[in-house]
Amino acid sequence: MKYAIIIPDGCADEPQDSLGGKTPLQAARLPNMDRIARMGVVGRSNNVPRPLTPASDVATLSLFGYDPDGDHFRLTREMGGRRVNLAVVHAEDQAGAEELLSQAQQAMDCHRTIVCRLATSLVTNLGTGTLGIVVYPVDP
Repeated sequence: MKYAIIIPDGCADEPQDSLGGKTPLQAARLPNMDRIARMGVVGRSNNVPRPLTPASDVATLSLFGYDPDGDHFRLTREMGGRRVNLAVVHAEDQAGAEELLSQAQQAMDCHRTIVCRLATSLVTNLGTGTLGIVVYPVDP
């Protein structure tokens, strides 16, 4: 049996006056999604463990069977102990970024590290408090 998980990540929006006070999703014509909903099994889950922030990265990791509280360091396994350059990016959370950098440095053999703020356009879409890691090996 095949399964499809439809994750409408990022589809929430604010009500728009031009749409009669509806959100774009509420106003959209979605015949295929409606048909899938009628034919399939529709459910809800709370797959964001406390005390984690219910954000896209955490929720999606959890849906696919990862432990969102610990598997973000699967990078250490994928890098196989190789020396890496590492960047921690943040959306208005310098302290959180510094803490994540500290944890990453303990888990990986870091050559160069940097902490930087995400661009305003990304902060707007991802939300304040978002943290990310970019890792690449020193020698390919």
